[in-house]
Amino acid sequence: MSYRTRGFVYDYEEIIRRGGVNGGDEDFILIKCPHCGYLYLHDYEIDTVYTNPDDLGQRQDVDLARPDTIHRVACGEAIPGACDTTRRRGKPDPLGVTWDEAAHSPWAWTIRPDAWPPGLGPPGHR
Repeated sequence: MSYRTRGFVYDYEEIIRRGGVNGGDEDFILIKCPHCGYLYLHDYEIDTVYTNPDDLGQRQDVDLARPDTIHRVACGEAIPGACDTTRRRGKPDPLGVTWDEAAHSPWAWTIRPDAWPPGLGPPGHR
């Protein structure tokens, strides 16, 4: 099951506490690199991607005029369309993250413990 759920599943307080503040109107979503599968956090309101779940100071600004310039540091490939969060509603999404992928990633902490579907979640939250 792929999701690109916004807002209500993310633990905004924890993300902000860990350094994710980015202007006061943050809107977060996990996305993945379609080349290597690495997950990262995207603030689609301020157009920033966070590349390290342990250090939210490591981030890239998104140039909306050139969205193909977002590069994942793991593989160096451009992430096509990473800043377009509206075009995929109801369609297959190559950047979409499944609950299972999120649960087994170092980004699992970004999702509120009560937001996980039954039986899913990171170890210790199931």
